[in-house]
Amino acid sequence: QAIGLVALGATLWSDWPNVDALTLALPMVVAGFGQGLMLSPLFGFVLAGVPAHRAGVGSGVLTTTAQSAQAIGVGTLGSLFLSLSAANSLGMRDAFVIVPALQITMAVAVIAATRGLPDPTAARAEAAGPDEGLADEAELVEAA
Repeated sequence: QAIGLVALGATLWSDWPNVDALTLALPMVVAGFGQGLMLSPLFGFVLAGVPAHRAGVGSGVLTTTAQSAQAIGVGTLGSLFLSLSAANSLGMRDAFVIVPALQITMAVAVIAATRGLPDPTAARAEAAGPDEGLADEAELVEAA
């Protein structure tokens, strides 16, 4: 995703003001593809610590939180862009470069912060205890 956003910023910086939709298409496709590659493993990581009988609730809370955060992010970055691109401010080209740069900075900060999170599968194994793990294996053997 960051590669696409950097390419988008570089394209805007170098080609401004002769930028059309076709010029922006490739960097935006790369950014969108990167976001798609990131979200699926992220959701799996977050839901790995949710017990199976609470999977529906966990999935619903995660989806609601993600949608709310995306709406707030679009509103915030859109407002920033509009304020920076005003005639008495930096201008359209600089706003187009600053807002994706801010988005990349926030993404790097989130990546750095997630490095300190505990492994959800290890946390679930510790919470289950040694006896529960054996009981689950015994149930699987009986079912077979």
